Amino acid sequence: MRKNPFEKERGQATVEFALLLPLVVCLGFALLEIALVITDHFRALEVSRIAVRAASTAPDPQASASELVQRILGDEADVDTTTVDGLVTVSVAWHRRINLVLLSGVLPKIAIRASSSMLQEPPISLDLK
Repeated sequence: MRKNPFEKERGQATVEFALLLPLVVCLGFALLEIALVITDHFRALEVSRIAVRAASTAPDPQASASELVQRILGDEADVDTTTVDGLVTVSVAWHRRINLVLLSGVLPKIAIRASSSMLQEPPISLDLK
């Protein structure tokens, strides 16, 4: 009786799957983390846009932008507001820890930064005489 020539290769697919599964799972987590970092960058950009709009109409741009950013992002965010020749610029920065499995303690924090600029507008007065 002749044996099947492919009988020696039984279980090969299972072994290959077992060897590649951790790599595929880690790659999936890395892609998820990249997506979260990109989302945080767009969040910082939107917060800087909102803060520069508030700062451009406020009598005290620094206090207005800082209060708004702290309210939205929390205390870990750094806010820098500059006004030069009527142009208000708000820069937002904070550090985010990478949460990859088994590597979160080894990898450094990522600095997420965004800034927006807008011309300063005169303060709105509601004097209805």
